[in-house]
Order: sequence, then structure tokens, then C-alpha cells
Amino acid sequence: MALQLEAAGVSGPAPRPDIVPSLRRQRLLARDHRMLSLAELLLTISIPDPGQDDFVTVAPDDSDHYLRKLFERAVYGFYRHTLEPRGWTVEHGTRLRWSIERISDGMQPVLPGMYTDITLRAPLRPGGKIRRRAVIDTKFTAITHAGNYRTTTLSSAYLYQIYAYLMSQQEQSDEHRHAEGLLLHPVVDGYFDEEVVIQGHRIRCATVDLRASGEVITEHLMRAISLSSAPAIPQSDSADDHRGVTACRHAKVPSELG
Repeated sequence: MALQLEAAGVSGPAPRPDIVPSLRRQRLLARDHRMLSLAELLLTISIPDPGQDDFVTVAPDDSDHYLRKLFERAVYGFYRHTLEPRGWTVEHGTRLRWSIERISDGMQPVLPGMYTDITLRAPLRPGGKIRRRAVIDTKFTAITHAGNYRTTTLSSAYLYQIYAYLMSQQEQSDEHRHAEGLLLHPVVDGYFDEEVVIQGHRIRCATVDLRASGEVITEHLMRAISLSSAPAIPQSDSADDHRGVTACRHAKVPSELG
């Protein structure tokens, strides 16, 4: 990116995030306002609020598919930016292979493939034998809903999906046999962070409050992948999110990440 900008004639150090708002108040062309708005979002790792008119941006597609993919890419980008400098491996869209013993001619062309959203691999701990592996599946829906036999329940389809991702790969290695799963949703009806261990695989179901401050979003995302179960984190008052834009500070990696 830096080389491309330099080739286009853009040079000099990046401005400090705190002075970008003053740049947007200068007399500029409409396209320049849009570019500065996007630059500020990138510099501060912020989320624009379509209900506010302080930023000049192109209205995005608001379809369910687009928003889910946007959420997935944002989570991937966050973990890549935060964890890779600390020795983690962060993969996106990894294809998983079925452990097939025999397959008929007609089954091969119709057998669905499996693709994970995000896979995290922690650096090997001193004295450790395997790296910690976590498979993340992102969903842009409420994490719980009304059930047939109980007031609130998790989505069985989502739980079966992450279970299949983990169990189908057990024969790959010891790392895969101890892999963890994370179902990550945005906050809809309240913060949620619970877990269960099924057949040796830890499966965590957690939410992140996208309307909160950048600091709280960071805290939610980092706690979702911590080794210890996190207590409920109070949600910030949306009134505190001035201008509807939230800045994400440098993430502090919990010591219990592994």
C-alpha cells in the first residue's frame, strides 16, 4: 500500500489520528472529503454509524450476506493485525477435507466442501508439544433464539457446524485433536459468553458489541479467544459513542491466551 501511494505521488508520514478531523474541515472537493473520511476510519480502526452525517462515505450494501461477510472480514483483520506480530498464525477461508474411506462416483460431485471463516494458531509455548488451535465461525445474527422446548436456545445448526469442523479433522494431528471452536456473533439481546467441552473439544459461544467503544470491542474480541472463561462484560452506553464512530486502541493481549 505504501509503495502504491508513493508511486501515485503521495509522500510523507501519515498524519496523527487526532489531527485528521481538522483536515476534514478544510475547503476540499467532495471526493477528497470521502477519501479523508475513509483514511480516518482506517487510522483509528473505527466503525461508521450510518445515522450520523459527520462522515462522507458511500452507503454500503445492507443485505444479510454482505453484512455477515463484512463482519467476518473485520474479525479476521482484527486478529491478523493484533496477533500475527506476536507470533500467531491467522488464516482466513481454510478448506477442510473430509476423512473419506470410500465414496461412490455420484457422491463426489455433490459432496459439500467445508470452509472455516478464521483459524488461529498460537505460538508454541516453552516446553509445549503442540500449538493451540482455534477455529472461529462468525455469524451476523442473534446468538440465541426462542426454542421449541425452552425459552432460549443456541442455534443447533450453528453448533453442529462448528462441531463438524472440529471432529472431522481429528485424524490430522494432535493439534487438531485438541482444537477449540468459537461461535462469534454481534450483541443483539445482550452480551453472551459461555462454553462447553464436547468430546475433548472446547466450544465457546461469545458476542461482541459493535455499538460499543473501540476499547470495549477490542476487549470482547480478545476475551473471546482467551483460555479462561470471561465474566460478562458490561456494555457501554451508546450515548458515549460520540459521532457514532468508535476508535480501537492497541489491543492488550491477555496473558491467558496461550
